[in-house]
Amino acid sequence: MPGKRIEIRFIPEGWRGDPRDAENALSTCGLDFAPLHEDIVKLGYWGAESPLYLREFWSYRKDWPANNITFYLVVNLYRATGGDQPKGRPCVLYIEITADDAEVDHG
Repeated sequence: MPGKRIEIRFIPEGWRGDPRDAENALSTCGLDFAPLHEDIVKLGYWGAESPLYLREFWSYRKDWPANNITFYLVVNLYRATGGDQPKGRPCVLYIEITADDAEVDHG
């Protein structure tokens, strides 16, 4: 429904404070970001990564002109330590989903 917001949290094993802070970093990943990102893109959403100076997240948008609704997804990430990636493996911390009246041109 337009104007509604849903938030889904993935509590990783060993949760102690915000895992985005270095002192609370986790070695486990509750939900890997890479396959979720691929699935969201396959559903027709287009997205962008957050600016480097903010906490890491991706924001996505999909317009449904026939229903005059736009859906927004914000996937907030943390990095699991270890593994083969120098910055750590990107993991989903929580997802925000909102819907609003579409801002698309029906021209």
